[in-house]
Amino acid sequence: MTNKQESVELTKTSLKYIVTTIITLACLMIGSISFGYVFNNSTKTIYVKPESSAIPIKVEPGAAYLHDQDGVVASGKVIKNIDGIDLIVQRDGTVDILEKNLFITIAKRFLLMELYKSPDGGWIQAFKKAKQQMNEEKEAKLDLTNTTQNQ
Repeated sequence: MTNKQESVELTKTSLKYIVTTIITLACLMIGSISFGYVFNNSTKTIYVKPESSAIPIKVEPGAAYLHDQDGVVASGKVIKNIDGIDLIVQRDGTVDILEKNLFITIAKRFLLMELYKSPDGGWIQAFKKAKQQMNEEKEAKLDLTNTTQNQ
């Protein structure tokens, strides 16, 4: 084989690897397209902090918020999300990434975080809703305790 033939064969082989890599990556990503929606699978009302507003939006149990969001308030916790990641609030009130693609979910899971204080003025209302949820949960537990003791 001449040097020119070897060079052509090497180029064909490189091209095959590049095309195979592109196809593999495309297949991995097709099932992971997200829009930043929130699905409330819990038994309680949650609030979504929209991407474009500081006013939290109420989402009833079993409902969904189908717009871009910046985070969610559930079970008295404020969870910050990154753009374009769908979330699901589980029955117990925990917030998870709606898993569509294992590889991408693993990478993005590290970017979902609980906030303990408002990073800017856009989150103040979300923290007020979290405090309201915590108070409602305390009252419900207190009512349950009083009902149990009176029986």
